[in-house]
Amino acid sequence: TLSGSGAPIDVTLTANPSFGAASPARPLIVALTADVINYDSSESIDYDFECGNGDTWSTTTNPGDPDYVQVTMTCTYTSAGTFTARVTVEQQATAETDVAITAIQVRPPGPIEPEP
Repeated sequence: TLSGSGAPIDVTLTANPSFGAASPARPLIVALTADVINYDSSESIDYDFECGNGDTWSTTTNPGDPDYVQVTMTCTYTSAGTFTARVTVEQQATAETDVAITAIQVRPPGPIEPEP
């Protein structure tokens, strides 16, 4: 039985921060948080995160809370650009999936001001 409204599994993805400056010496660390609703609380959920910079991370959880689950991972960005972060979730029992994406805006660091 699906929890919540009985709708298919649903995931949202947020990035904190979603923009900032980065360089190899001063990387931008971003927390990606996947929030899942409408899942079968008796079955495991697989999470596959992609940072958009080549880094990936996967985990499986068996949530005890029937209405809500939240998984967070961090991504490290060392160069400027627009990166598309993504999470794919799959309910193991039903093979039901959902995907969420968000953009990360990374700019080069500004000029360093000389100290007076």
